[in-house]
Amino acid sequence: MVLLAGYLALLGDLTWRTVRDRQASEREREQLHGLLVEEAEQLEQRVQERTVALRAANAELMEAEAHQRELLSLASYEFRTPAAKIRSTLDALHDLHEPVPQDVQERLDNLRTASDRLIFLANKLITHDRWRELSVKPQTKPLWVRAWMLELMRDYEAGPPVSVTLPHADAEIVADPVLLRIALQNLIDNALAHGSKGAGAVQVGLKLLSNTVEFSVADDGPGVPDDHKSKVFERFVSGRSSGQGHGLGLSIVASVVRLHGGQVGVDDAQPHGARFWMALPRARDTQR
Repeated sequence: MVLLAGYLALLGDLTWRTVRDRQASEREREQLHGLLVEEAEQLEQRVQERTVALRAANAELMEAEAHQRELLSLASYEFRTPAAKIRSTLDALHDLHEPVPQDVQERLDNLRTASDRLIFLANKLITHDRWRELSVKPQTKPLWVRAWMLELMRDYEAGPPVSVTLPHADAEIVADPVLLRIALQNLIDNALAHGSKGAGAVQVGLKLLSNTVEFSVADDGPGVPDDHKSKVFERFVSGRSSGQGHGLGLSIVASVVRLHGGQVGVDDAQPHGARFWMALPRARDTQR
């Protein structure tokens, strides 16, 4: 009986120890499983967050590429065709081999120079390689804006209908001179198309502000209705009450300004007309 009792006690102890160890192992397995589940959930959450971030970055990249493709398309439509027409007309006049007065010949030479410059600017923007890359990458460099505007205004005859007002001082910006020239010339050509032919019909100006430089072009035409001012820089929106124009030039201006981190807008000119402006950040607090 004593041996039997001892055996039963030993068997009970072994059974209890086995149950206890099994329960401990089960708890350990549950803890490990919980840790694995938690780690898997955290990993899945991180993957989801990373996926969302990548999708957002891809969407921003696609939007940027869309803007750049739009700029190329607009520039191609806006500049290449009229430049080719101007050059072909000048070539036809040259082939006549008839003597012309000296002042007329000088004007023709100026037209040829301007057309060559326009073709150069268009081809610089629109080449096979840049089209294949689907991007317009501004080739920026420091520019002294007053000196740069004086050079640009040589494309227009001195005197009516274009007048220019420049400050005595100069300021520096960082910009792509080709794209900026296209933008400002679009504003001037737009003003010439809608203003009168009288003296001061188109007023080109430059203001040096504390953090920005402001280019402005004002005309004495019919102006832009208030309900069109907010969308006048959209593609295929002319914004003029006369309905003239196909609405591409101003969208090009907006694209160029956006690429330079600036702002663009339109106000009422006095006593009537429209005043378009572009504000670009100054390179630094420099002036000469």
